[in-house]
Amino acid sequence: MRAQPSHSRQDQPKPSRRLRPVLLASGFLALAIGAFALTLTGPWIWLGASLWALAGMIFIVHLVGAVGNPTRQPDKEAHLQQQLKEIDLQCEHLQDQNWELREAEQKYRTLLDRQDDILLHLDDNGHIRYANDAFERYFEANLSHSPFLPDPASGQLVTDEGDDPHTGGRHEGEPLWERQMPTKQGDTWFRWTETLMRTNLRQGGGDGLRLLIARDITAYKRMEAASEAKSRFLATISHEMRTPLNGIIGMANLLDSTPLSAEQSNYNQALRQSGTALLALVNDVLDLSRIEAGKLTLRSEWTSPARLMEDVLELLAPDAQEKGLSVASWVGQSVPDKMLIDPVRVRQILVNLLGNAIKFTNEGAINLSLDCEGPLLDGEQATLLLSVRDTGPGISESMISRLFEEFEQADQSTTRPHDGAGLGLAISRRLARLMDGDIDLVSRVGKGSTFTLRLKGDWLTGDEQDAVTTDTGDGHPPVAPQEAVSLRGHQLVGIDLTQADSRALYAYCQDWGIDFHPFSLEDWQQTGTGMTPDHLLINGAEPDKVACILAGFDPLRGGSLTRPLPQSRIILLEPGERRVIPQMRDSGITAYLVKPVRQSSLYQSLLGHPALRAHPDFPDQTDQTKRTDQAGGEETLAPPAAAAHILLVEDNEINALLASTALQKAGMTISMAKSGEAALELYASGAQFDLALLDLHMPDMDGITLFDALECRDAALGRSIPKLAFTADALEETRQQCLNHGFGDFIVKPVEPDTLVEIIRKSLGQGGSRHNSVL
Repeated sequence: MRAQPSHSRQDQPKPSRRLRPVLLASGFLALAIGAFALTLTGPWIWLGASLWALAGMIFIVHLVGAVGNPTRQPDKEAHLQQQLKEIDLQCEHLQDQNWELREAEQKYRTLLDRQDDILLHLDDNGHIRYANDAFERYFEANLSHSPFLPDPASGQLVTDEGDDPHTGGRHEGEPLWERQMPTKQGDTWFRWTETLMRTNLRQGGGDGLRLLIARDITAYKRMEAASEAKSRFLATISHEMRTPLNGIIGMANLLDSTPLSAEQSNYNQALRQSGTALLALVNDVLDLSRIEAGKLTLRSEWTSPARLMEDVLELLAPDAQEKGLSVASWVGQSVPDKMLIDPVRVRQILVNLLGNAIKFTNEGAINLSLDCEGPLLDGEQATLLLSVRDTGPGISESMISRLFEEFEQADQSTTRPHDGAGLGLAISRRLARLMDGDIDLVSRVGKGSTFTLRLKGDWLTGDEQDAVTTDTGDGHPPVAPQEAVSLRGHQLVGIDLTQADSRALYAYCQDWGIDFHPFSLEDWQQTGTGMTPDHLLINGAEPDKVACILAGFDPLRGGSLTRPLPQSRIILLEPGERRVIPQMRDSGITAYLVKPVRQSSLYQSLLGHPALRAHPDFPDQTDQTKRTDQAGGEETLAPPAAAAHILLVEDNEINALLASTALQKAGMTISMAKSGEAALELYASGAQFDLALLDLHMPDMDGITLFDALECRDAALGRSIPKLAFTADALEETRQQCLNHGFGDFIVKPVEPDTLVEIIRKSLGQGGSRHNSVL
């Protein structure tokens, strides 16, 4: 219980104070009786006078008492006035709070009314307690019931909105609904969600208040439909363009395998180059559309970055050598053996960067370098730096910022010497950023440019890659830093090296602790006669020059007795210079390397790899002779295989002729069908097929439907043969759909005849098993 407030003794009334009313009443009584007695005669007059005197004395005593305590009444008044002031202050404070609440209510009500989203307060029965102004833009103001009624049976529940921005106000776990409904503005798509605001417990908890937030997504739906229409359009255009391109490029390839005059060969080469250029443009446009639509997917796998870079350099080196440019590469010691990256997209970026460098560089050198930013730390991703450096015209500062935009080129004039749509760099940077990387550019006008691709990824090196096979593509693993100790302190002399080769060799020698000295032939003959190098590297297929240089180490040919022959004597050759190898052997050369040189090739050559001396023609231990025919432009079909019966379903006569010719030259038997119905008839005729090659787009039946029909017949007969998709549809979604459906492989037109044969042989070798290889 609450304690009663105590009072001081001064607050207790005194006895004299309690008698004052009695005395005052007695005085009035005495005064009245005395006045009556004075009206009588005799002794009553004296009694009346005495009573009046007594009344007078009482009044005097009361007056004296009142005069003796004059502050009591004013104290009460002051106390009451103080209480009134406090009450006034409290009332003023309450008025301020009330004003602030009304102001806040007005502000938030204004904010709610100005929202584009519809906001409703609903009771348990769906009746509207509050609606903002946005609601009245779509529905009648007198509408009492919410029009947003979820219906799980109608499939209106949105289960996966991904990165959709049209989900504002929704918390995790709350259902999200969408539906098209009639409004004042016509049929409108809405997406909405509901959440519980509060429950009135004082009324038994039955009065719940819910907040509903609805958003107009009509524009988003239209944009989504437009994006789908654009994707279908590009897929159709891509298919319709790839189909004739497959015939053009494929027939040009087949013509190369027939006897042609020099003039005919030139015409055919021009035809093939034009078709390839148009195909590259189609691929660029398709990639750009995929990126813009957010439909380009990455497939990361453990890849050797060194091998990937050197493969790209070997692919494009003939183009550079044809222009008289020197090309070379360098791989830093900190580069891991394997990285988890998308090799297809990284290769695409490198081909674009190196291809641009070759296109715009008229003279000089092009160098590729591969290194890591900082040391490799366990548990952290590696940052890969892949640079393409050229000695081209350079790019101005004002153009650098625009160079990575679509359809932009450094030379905007109509008289520019180089063609192109200006999409390559834009696509490359977008691909790099999709992989959490970027492309940097440093350039000086007249001095050249350096494009650097930065990529981050998980890495493996050494013993960590137990389940990952490391191969540089030339039969030898990458050179580890500890392996280069055996060359530390050696001296290497390079004679008549190109600018690109000198840069690469200098970097490698720095890594391996080798003392590197480049000379021209003239300088070597004048100033190098006193040197005794451990290794000698000579550039060029000139037997007389090689003999002259090595004569300086042979006492019988004028050399010094105290000047030993270098332990490794290596010649650098262009891909088409293998004809001089026997003469080089007779001159004393121990090994040769075909440009562009791989890191492990150079290292093994300096060590004097035993395989070099075992072959009568001193073959390069990296088997670089395998790419000589490719560099020389010779393309031959694979040798004939054991006869295999192939069902080819293709409605385009030119593509059918191309594919059947390539497969027949490989020793296979072909049965052709121009439609799905014709294919089913052939399949039911009793012919034994080893593989089916199915076009996906045919007038009477699509390839997937035909696949299902063939599978049913195989199941009934108790057999199974590989079925491959053969299409000009290059969309990733189509590829995934086919592979998930059960196709053994996915071949995109146009395709090289050799590649087509190789894929089919691979599928035949695996019988009915299915795999996921892709071009």
